[in-house]
Amino acid sequence: MFVIDTHCDSIDRGMHGECAYAPYNMSAEHLQFMACYTDRPGLTPEESWQLLCAMRAELKAQTEKYPGLLALCRTVSEAKAAVAAGKKAMFFAMEGAQALDGKAERLDEVCADGLRCVSLTWNQNNLYGCANPFSGTAQDTGLTAAGIELVRECGRRGVLVDVSHASDATTMDILRTSTLPVLATHSDFREVAAHNRNLTREQALAIRDSGGVIGFNLCLPFLGGEHIESLLPHLEYALETVGEDAICFGCDIDGIDTYPAGLSLDSSLHEQMLEFLRGRGYGEELLYKLVCGNVLRVLETVCP
Repeated sequence: MFVIDTHCDSIDRGMHGECAYAPYNMSAEHLQFMACYTDRPGLTPEESWQLLCAMRAELKAQTEKYPGLLALCRTVSEAKAAVAAGKKAMFFAMEGAQALDGKAERLDEVCADGLRCVSLTWNQNNLYGCANPFSGTAQDTGLTAAGIELVRECGRRGVLVDVSHASDATTMDILRTSTLPVLATHSDFREVAAHNRNLTREQALAIRDSGGVIGFNLCLPFLGGEHIESLLPHLEYALETVGEDAICFGCDIDGIDTYPAGLSLDSSLHEQMLEFLRGRGYGEELLYKLVCGNVLRVLETVCP
């Protein structure tokens, strides 16, 4: 089955020689959102930009090194063609927008490079808005004027905005501003596991109403348990709250250190998850939507 996963940090670990690009994170028939994580604590916007440039160069270098294995794609059509040719398809994504530093020419450059998805913050505030750790505090003032403009520009350019690391106020501001479906690429549900990185009911419903999708994250604190069984309450809550058309996989591969028991970390990771869900009685129509159908619907609206 064609697998789409909306959040993977392998580019970061790969730059440090910690993993290859196609072990467990990219099984056959796979499209992966490759997150360039540059909003790191202590970096200036210029340092974040230089890191982003290095990550983009590394993604391109890997496709040139393994032309029969990897394909850096810009559209759904390109991704489908790559998969049909036996390759693993990748989309360029940004985790944090500090590197753009309010400079229109930088946004032009990354969009020309095929940017498909961007989160405005990581875990600290920046020019564009407030980050998730500030949710529920007086510092959570939401999107700035620069953030509102960036969301609007993304809409004009067909770049999806991700709210997984945004604060509560920033998330709702993005949802009010965006003209495109909004993603939570790697988040679970706060009413199931009380962690700030999980979505509130209001946020989840607003993402659904935008036409967007929510990617289930395998991070143990977000799941609220240490076994793959801990995913089931989140899935059931999602089905009851937002329905089967607003969910997907966003496993946070190579972005977390410990994975749920019951999964082995190899190229069959997503297939293991599907088999687990089949074993719990979930049907093929739902699993198709979860594993690729819902994300394909969104992508085909912005980059067919």
